Amino acid sequence: MNSNDAILEKNEVSNVSNLGASIAAADAQVIDESLGLKKYLTFSLNGERYGMLLSVVREIVGMYNITEVPNVPSYFKGLINLRGKIISVIDLKNKLNLLATSSSAKMSSIIITQVNELTIGIIIDQVNDVIGLHKDQIETKINAQSKINRDFIAGIAKEANKQLILLLNFEKILSIDELKIPKKKSR
Repeated sequence: MNSNDAILEKNEVSNVSNLGASIAAADAQVIDESLGLKKYLTFSLNGERYGMLLSVVREIVGMYNITEVPNVPSYFKGLINLRGKIISVIDLKNKLNLLATSSSAKMSSIIITQVNELTIGIIIDQVNDVIGLHKDQIETKINAQSKINRDFIAGIAKEANKQLILLLNFEKILSIDELKIPKKKSR
């Protein structure tokens, strides 16, 4: 355990490690796409539930010391060194135009994702769980006003307990054009 992991509260460490086991089990499970079942990692931002396809999640870590980088968009928090690999980190609340709350700061985790050939860390408030959703549980036609860019929303999931989960499209959120990452010039 390195000093960065010590930032997590005891219960958050437990939640992250338990979730790691859930992700490993879910990853090992063969999902029948013909049945329309997909696995999602759910997490919280400002007390609201969000979800992302489990297939883009590589791992979940506690907060690290983030090295700031000058002259970058405000949602780009900087870089971390994760076991020798340098990873860019974004603040998802900032990227989605959500107001930050002071109460969520010490519960933060970083989800390491692999999307569009990019490995990027995403700061979230709290990891919840891994769930399986059928196509009929997801509403893709959304007629609601939101601060969040419409392209970033994949749908809204309806759980059996009537709770709603906003499913995010990380291929759009983390696209090279959206992140304003300069493209390599060919010589």
